[in-house]
Amino acid sequence: MGNAVKTGVDQEGTIALLYPTPSGGGETGPTADDVKLSKWVWGNYTAAKRWKDQQEFKDAEENWGYWNEQQWKYQRAAHLTMAVVNQVYPTIETFIGHFSDNLPESVARARNPAQKRVGEMATKLFNWANAINGVRSLNELNLRSACVTGFSCRAVDWDWSMDGKRGAPKFRFKDERNIFLSPWTTNPDLSDCRYLIDASNIPRDVVVKQWPDRAGDIKPGTWDGSLTPQFMTGSGSEGFADYLTFPSGKTVDGTTGKNNQPGSGDLVTLIQQWYRNDDGTLR
Repeated sequence: MGNAVKTGVDQEGTIALLYPTPSGGGETGPTADDVKLSKWVWGNYTAAKRWKDQQEFKDAEENWGYWNEQQWKYQRAAHLTMAVVNQVYPTIETFIGHFSDNLPESVARARNPAQKRVGEMATKLFNWANAINGVRSLNELNLRSACVTGFSCRAVDWDWSMDGKRGAPKFRFKDERNIFLSPWTTNPDLSDCRYLIDASNIPRDVVVKQWPDRAGDIKPGTWDGSLTPQFMTGSGSEGFADYLTFPSGKTVDGTTGKNNQPGSGDLVTLIQQWYRNDDGTLR
């Protein structure tokens, strides 16, 4: 969140910036409301992150490491034997490929014969949306996440830039490692989830394009390096010093722990939060 936060304050979302003290607002700095909102969202994020760390997701993260690059190496989880790896990995990857190849078209069937034409129109719209979103390839990502970690997530938004600027549904795969649920969420349908957070480190220009009026306040550098673990170890091009920024405006070298001058890191931390309304919906 440190550089940008999107919350469920209204339909379009409100951006707020996390700074230690308020200032004039706009390009000169955040307002007092910005700081208050940022602290609220950051508090929810840290609570949800601690809750997630206490659950079984650590095993899922280990499974990803061995799945992606270490499935046949000696560095594997204690609960994975070589026999299990050799049997499970190709079986699941084969299943994912077969599922995508044999996925039938969506069909909307009307319960009332008088609405048959409506069902036919809905069928065309479903398949049109699937086609423009490349849903077959997208399904592979969701299936693989579900098989490896037991959890998968997909976002469905409305994107006005699609279909010749006329807008269309936009399907996006969400990395389950960036999804955080409110503490004490246990129901699979999330009916007891008080808020949901999507946190990720993304290029600064993407955030600036979405909120151009706050471009001057979105400083380069991320607030939570654990969201991009590939930058958390090593040095030089393998380190994260140029990407992790703290409220002091300085960066910290991950190998030495010493403060460095702000680098040219192009990532910022974006947190999007949906919270439970009185009517039971998440906004």
